[in-house]
Amino acid sequence: MMLVKNLQKTGRQHLAAVKTGLTQTGQAKVARRGYFSFVDRVKDRFFKPYRHFQSFAEPDNLNYESQLPEGYRTHGNTAASFSASITQNAIELNQWHEMESVVHSQFGTVDNPVLIFTSDSSWRIVICMGPGIEDDSHSHEKMFYFVREGPIHRCQTCGQCFKIVRLKDEFSELQDYYSLMFSTLSHFDVAEEDMMINLTSFFGDRPQATIQTIPATNVYIHVNSDEADRILVDPAYKLERLQEAHEKLYAMHQAYVEVDRQLSDHRIYIPTPYGKDLFETWYAIEKSIRKFDRIFNKVEKFQSRKFIDPENHERRERRMLERKRERWVENYTYFFGGLTEEEQQYRDYYESDLEVDPEDDLIEEKFDELQIAAEGQFQFKNYDFVETALLEEPHENFEDVIENKIFKYKYRHCNDDQDTYGRRQGRVISRFVERAQARDPALEQDLFELYQQDTKETSVAQFMLDPATFKTRAVDDTRPMREYIIREALQQYKDYYETDKEEQPFFEYFDNLANRDKLRFAEIFEDQTVDLSDRKDYMMIAKREHNPELSIFSNFMLDLIDFKDRVRPLANDMALMDATRNFQKQNMNQLIDEQKEFYEAVKMVKDNLGKEQLEEGYSSRELEAGSNSGDVQRREQ
Repeated sequence: MMLVKNLQKTGRQHLAAVKTGLTQTGQAKVARRGYFSFVDRVKDRFFKPYRHFQSFAEPDNLNYESQLPEGYRTHGNTAASFSASITQNAIELNQWHEMESVVHSQFGTVDNPVLIFTSDSSWRIVICMGPGIEDDSHSHEKMFYFVREGPIHRCQTCGQCFKIVRLKDEFSELQDYYSLMFSTLSHFDVAEEDMMINLTSFFGDRPQATIQTIPATNVYIHVNSDEADRILVDPAYKLERLQEAHEKLYAMHQAYVEVDRQLSDHRIYIPTPYGKDLFETWYAIEKSIRKFDRIFNKVEKFQSRKFIDPENHERRERRMLERKRERWVENYTYFFGGLTEEEQQYRDYYESDLEVDPEDDLIEEKFDELQIAAEGQFQFKNYDFVETALLEEPHENFEDVIENKIFKYKYRHCNDDQDTYGRRQGRVISRFVERAQARDPALEQDLFELYQQDTKETSVAQFMLDPATFKTRAVDDTRPMREYIIREALQQYKDYYETDKEEQPFFEYFDNLANRDKLRFAEIFEDQTVDLSDRKDYMMIAKREHNPELSIFSNFMLDLIDFKDRVRPLANDMALMDATRNFQKQNMNQLIDEQKEFYEAVKMVKDNLGKEQLEEGYSSRELEAGSNSGDVQRREQ
């Protein structure tokens, strides 16, 4: 208590000194400290009750955790630590509170387990993350355990052992020994708080989320000691229990989504002031998260390949290493489409699986866009787009009408419902196909050959030999493409919003736009004849054969000369091919003919399969059984 009185006395003296300094220094120095201004004091008096009101408000549809502010959490932890230091009760020392926990540096073994002290309860919740060392590579995800009095409990991931030790609930010199290592917390501190109770409860199997001090969206699977030991030695059983946990997690998530969907019609949406740059960044982050999840799953699958398919592991591993040696030892390798050596090893190992179920980044990205749009978080009605550069007052964006139209078209799949987007986008594609059948053949010229010829005619050597033949062929021959992109982009915008009444007044001035505004519409151009599918591949250039009769230095010099005269020109051609094929336009009539041939081949295969089943009248198992019996009869004869 003497410590508290000294703190209060020091605080009063400091406040008196500040007031004295303000009185003596005058108004000029007071204006330098904005905290003491009248506006700041009014804001402070207004925001304090508002924070308390927020702490008791129900959670929104995006966060089902407790809505307590950070100030409340800080006060709770500080008060608990202060109480523990005053009472010096070393009984409840191993109980964690919110983000604070008791960390043990030792790794528990059977002979020397991690001891968990308790007195009022026969169990405790322990979180295991692996060995307590600085190297994070040896740690694992948080695993929660109910450690009960009696047996030794073992982590199913790393095998660390825990044992609970129950002490007497009394103060003594023997138990006071442990007060130097921990800080006490009562078991009532982690109970539910006596806060506002919701009038409507949507999930009857659990308390309301606003009165819980622990996360309410976690899913747990409970296992006993025998099941935990089996998880350590049986990978199939471990995957089975993990599948059970994932199924529960998906079911709970879908329940939240369904409740949120049913309540969406009864909410009053107030648009959130938001900047367009933040909107685009947020959208890019959502797509990047989904892409990272796919890459992470592939990496995990590749690293655990030995355990996933042990029967075929040796054969696949040998094939992967042989091709890797061929690429790096015997040849120079150029990777197309952003392919890397690590990803190519993944493709070599799972070659047969990828033939049955190919992985295409373009298709996965389209599915990600549809899933993001289906969530409804990026609908324009939820936001009031303002200029974020102004700090004192909200203001509309400074962009002009053209910028707003381009932004609206880029994220049309998020703003329109699925039926409307599918119908309008189908109209855009069908009309583009009609126009592409009769477009200028110059738009479909080979870009690789064009830029190869441009490299020769625009070189410095060509200009020195014959200045008359020097010309920028690539710039001149691609001018029709640039004009086509601008014209087609404007037409695609008109085709998509043809039936939108809001865009009809804008279409009246659409043909009279300035050239600068028309150029900006090239950002939304999409060419359906350009193949944007997965083009990841590699090409090898054979290395010069080593001459054992020459010295090491002579072979090294010959390798450099060979790389300069033979390998580098081929690599330049490959780089040019890799860059130009992403913009190479195809002939629409040829694509339609190839599509018809493909559909006819598929139809022919279906018809033949149907006729064979109709004529034979046997299933595949019956045919297999009959063929086996015929083989047996022939063997007997």
